Amino acid sequence: MTSAGKSAQREFERRAELDRARKQSRIRLKIAVVVLAAVVTYLAGIFLSSALAGVPARTGPLILAGLVLLTLLADWLAPRKSTTVWRTGAEGERRTARDLERLPPTYEVLHDLRIPGTKANIDHLVIGPSGVFTVETKRRSRDLQVRSKAARDFARQAQRQASVISEIVGMEVTPLVCLRGASMRGFRPFKPTVDGVMICSPTGLLAAIRRANAHLSGQEVARLIDLAKAGVRPS
Repeated sequence: MTSAGKSAQREFERRAELDRARKQSRIRLKIAVVVLAAVVTYLAGIFLSSALAGVPARTGPLILAGLVLLTLLADWLAPRKSTTVWRTGAEGERRTARDLERLPPTYEVLHDLRIPGTKANIDHLVIGPSGVFTVETKRRSRDLQVRSKAARDFARQAQRQASVISEIVGMEVTPLVCLRGASMRGFRPFKPTVDGVMICSPTGLLAAIRRANAHLSGQEVARLIDLAKAGVRPS
């Protein structure tokens, strides 16, 4: 089983548990608010029922009260967006890991590596004949604009990760960003980069790795893998 996305999944589970604890600690207050809102809606509906043509006098208010009750309950039970984003991120990392499994056996891929001295992690580290690469997975529902703050933030994050690994292995490391779930707008067709960092689609990720200029021997690859494993550990 791949270790990709484990730290993001753990963070999602931690936040989800905190959300459940908060909801349970305030359950009586929330139930009282929901019931009160439904009652108020029902009473208000009685006075407005004449506006509901062809609907019995009390059916309209009951429908309105029920809708309010369901809406408030759904809002209460739904997980926070700040929590679910971690689950989405973990799934994106697992998909990128499956893509990277298609590299030839001459490549080693490590996942979810803790950056020493920080809480940050490197999603994927690839070492093979064409060089050493860090891969940061980003999953978005909205298209990524080449000049956007998000694109620049992704590039800076990838550069920091590559710099960490470069110090550990003693050679240049290529930072890559794998963008999932969104299209890229304003990028050059054949080399989509932001501040020198290539932003890859899932289909373009393997091509970007295999077409890099470095040509390392099997012995060199093995040495670099040993250095990387000694310098960064799984999260």
